[in-house]
Amino acid sequence: MAQFQKGIPDISLRQLECFVAVADELQFVRAARRLGMAQPPVSRLIERLERSVGAPLFERGRRGVRLTPVGSAMLAPARRALIEARRAADAARRIAAGESGELSVGFSSSAVYSILPRLLRAYRERYPRVHLTLRELTTAQQLGELEAGTLEVAIGRVSETPASLTSRLVHREPFVAVLPLGHPLAAGATVSLKPLSTAGLIMFPREVAPAFHDRIFSAFRAVGTPPQVREEAAEWHTIVGLVGSGLGVAVAPASLRQLSWAGVEFRPLRDCAARAELFVVWPRDAASPLVKAFLEASPATV
Repeated sequence: MAQFQKGIPDISLRQLECFVAVADELQFVRAARRLGMAQPPVSRLIERLERSVGAPLFERGRRGVRLTPVGSAMLAPARRALIEARRAADAARRIAAGESGELSVGFSSSAVYSILPRLLRAYRERYPRVHLTLRELTTAQQLGELEAGTLEVAIGRVSETPASLTSRLVHREPFVAVLPLGHPLAAGATVSLKPLSTAGLIMFPREVAPAFHDRIFSAFRAVGTPPQVREEAAEWHTIVGLVGSGLGVAVAPASLRQLSWAGVEFRPLRDCAARAELFVVWPRDAASPLVKAFLEASPATV
C-alpha cells in the first residue's frame, strides 16, 4: 500500500482529470484512452493524488475498480474544480484577446451625430462581452484623462496629441452654416463664409477643442474675414439652440444636420475647404488588449 503524507495537498489539475476519468470509466485502460494517454502514467498520477489526499480513492480488485468512500466524497468537488479551472482559463484567454472586460471610452458630443453610433455598433457585434463605459468629454478633458490613465481610448476632434498619446483619423466631413429660420443668408442653396463672419458667430471656447477651434478660424481667415464671435457655448446642442433662438449663426460639422431643432436651417458652405475631423486617440505605450481590439474594430471611414 502507498505511504500517505499529511499536510496541505499538492494536487494538480491533471491528477484531477485522471481521477474523474477513472471514476467515470471504472477502468484504468478506458480512462487512459479517453485522456489520450498510456495506462501507466494514469496509474502513477492517481497514486500521487492518493498520497496527497492521504487515503485510497479506488479499490482495485479482480472485479475491477470502484470508488472508496473517500473517492466518492471527492468526485463532485473534483468535477467542480475542473469546471472552474476551464472557466478561469477561458476568461483569461478572452481578456488577453480583448474579448471581455471593461473599456472606458471618451467621446466628443458631436461624434454622436456621425461616426460614434456606427463604430460602437460594429464593436459590440464583435465583442459583446466587453462592458463599455461611455463618457462625454471635451477634447481637453479627453487628452488629460488619457494621460492620467483614467480613460483608455477617446474619439475626439484633435489634430496634435502629446508625445505620450497617438491618434488615427477615422472620420472627415465638411462644415455647414447653421442659421436661424428665415435668416437672409438662408435664401440661397449655399452660403459664403464672408457674410457669416459679421453675422454674430456663436462658437465654443478655444480651450474646449483648440485644434478644432483654430481650424474654423483659419477657414475664415483664408477668405480674408476674421469672424466676430458674439456668444460662446461648450456644447453643440447649446450652440444650435442659441442659433434657433435668433442669437446668431454658427459653423458646424455637417453631421449636426441630424439635429431636428425648431427654428434652425443648415446650408452648405461654398468657399470652405476645411473639414471637420474625428480621431481615435489612445496611450502610445499602454494600449491594453481591449484598446487594441477596439482599434481593430474601428477602421477609418474618411
